[in-house]
Amino acid sequence: MSVTTRKLQKLGLKSLVVTLPRDWVKTHNLEPGDPVYIVEESDRLIVYPPKREEATSEIIINLEHLADNDSLKEKVRRVISCTSMLGIDNFTLKIGKKDPNEVFDAIREAGIISAGIDVDERTGSVKISNLIDISRIDTKMLIKTLAQILSTLFDTFINIIQGSIDTKKAEVRLRDLHKDTLNLERLIIRSIVEPRPGISGLEARITYSMLSSISLLPLIEDILLKESMRIISSGKRPGEPITDIVSNLREIMIQTIMTVASPSTTRSRDLLTRIGDLEKQIEDRISESRDPVTSRILGSLYNIARILRVQLLAAFCIGLSNR
Repeated sequence: MSVTTRKLQKLGLKSLVVTLPRDWVKTHNLEPGDPVYIVEESDRLIVYPPKREEATSEIIINLEHLADNDSLKEKVRRVISCTSMLGIDNFTLKIGKKDPNEVFDAIREAGIISAGIDVDERTGSVKISNLIDISRIDTKMLIKTLAQILSTLFDTFINIIQGSIDTKKAEVRLRDLHKDTLNLERLIIRSIVEPRPGISGLEARITYSMLSSISLLPLIEDILLKESMRIISSGKRPGEPITDIVSNLREIMIQTIMTVASPSTTRSRDLLTRIGDLEKQIEDRISESRDPVTSRILGSLYNIARILRVQLLAAFCIGLSNR
């Protein structure tokens, strides 16, 4: 990766432009008039070249044909998940009379970060082009990134139950973490269903088993997100100290993810023992608790522990197959 500094130049009355590096343009065989995709991601802009192998056949999905009782956000999220699962890179959403800006916001909330989006108000459609080459994604880096996001989410949850974070700040952080999780979930699903070049046989099955196990992590995110928002909206925090359990669960979660990424029967066995002990501890605390809020949260933490147990069993099996 090279870094260069370029000055913004004025174009017309209000527009600013910046030139693209000559070597980058040459590498991607770009000519004047070719489209490039500019993706806004947090505090930076990412420029993607067009995909030369884009399919000529057009796939059209009509949002109006989906169930009317679902929200627009839910419809778009379901479409994005399905296209990822089917390995569809380019498709068109027919939005009818819906506001394109509302659809665009729903697309962004559905976890589409690195994608080219073109709104055509005349035909009432939104064209979406996936810009990510799945074959170039490092599987272990994908897993570790998700681990970092969930670790931050656990820390935020601890801040919320302790009341040590401003409500508005917590909501913004939760929203950002949710978007990042959705985007990674889409990439994980796509990685599972799309064969990777040069991987076959047992190695392929191990890779897909690893990704399938990791695909359970968004369930943990969903549980923590709902509990966090419930506490924020109600203002009712647990009446009994449970930070120790959340911290232990966070530590085991991180080690579980790393064990799935680099399977080991020894580590898996040790972590299975730890998660079993923690499950027993949570069960005892639930039976002893007299506070309904505390009991509810402990029940959610128990569900997270069960998800981690499934992942550890998968890691143990993968580690066994590597021997």
